[in-house]
Amino acid sequence: MKVLFFTGLLILIGLSSFSFQIENVAIIEDYIVWNQKRKLTWDDFQGKPDEKSTHKAVTSTIIRSMVNIYSDSIVDYDFVCLFEKKDSWKKVQSVNLLNHEQLHFDIGELTTRKLRKEFLEYKFTSLDSINPMINRIFNRATIRLENLGNDYDKETNHGTIVEKQKIWQIKIAKELKELDRYAKTRVVIKRIKSKQ
Repeated sequence: MKVLFFTGLLILIGLSSFSFQIENVAIIEDYIVWNQKRKLTWDDFQGKPDEKSTHKAVTSTIIRSMVNIYSDSIVDYDFVCLFEKKDSWKKVQSVNLLNHEQLHFDIGELTTRKLRKEFLEYKFTSLDSINPMINRIFNRATIRLENLGNDYDKETNHGTIVEKQKIWQIKIAKELKELDRYAKTRVVIKRIKSKQ
């Protein structure tokens, strides 16, 4: 029996929100899948600017997952970090600001890799334990992502402190590299048989 579940996480943090990745796919209609080789351009920001906002640009990134349950002992997930073109906007354009927004998207991918790692390390004993586990992991990811995004914006003053921006770029690139083995979107976990 194969059952499909769709879950999603949308987090809006200051200038950004975050998401998941599909391997070897760069653009899906109104979304851009995070890919190390495909960087954002200003043409990707297709949303209408919020004139009341003091922000110069907003990056909207979402985390999406699809859950496949194949049996009572194998569950797999696809986690994807997506940039939402129609919900992302800019009022001004500069190289520094674009680099800042790109790093918000990269932080979304970093959070997604940490999610994948947590799921891979999870050992479930029954299908009943899956949903509470998903909620706990997504809740932790929400907090982690919000804190990281807020720290990033605060320390870089939304990308205007160039030296701090460079430090964050190095930091996030290093962490992405350290979690490189979690770059694949598919995560398969197997049930642990309880000892009787």
